Amino acid sequence: MAVLWSVSTRCSSGTESPWQCTAFPEDFDFWNPGSQGPFAEWLWQRLGCSSALGWAVEIDREAEAANKPAVELFFSLLDEYRAERSEAVDLG
Repeated sequence: MAVLWSVSTRCSSGTESPWQCTAFPEDFDFWNPGSQGPFAEWLWQRLGCSSALGWAVEIDREAEAANKPAVELFFSLLDEYRAERSEAVDLG
């Protein structure tokens, strides 16, 4: 599968990735020890599903169904996620 799956898998499995996942702060949106992270939790609500395979696999599936590049869909969803988080902080 796509690059997104590869990076997500390496980060969540604890093996090294090109971005050295162990160097990210604990509140990193894409992975936290013991959970898939805030982005995945948001994505599950957004898509109305959840997946043990991780957020990247589900984005690949959604992109294929929509006939869009997975990376394009990922960045679109990331923009939406960040906008909603920003609104929540502004309201809080």
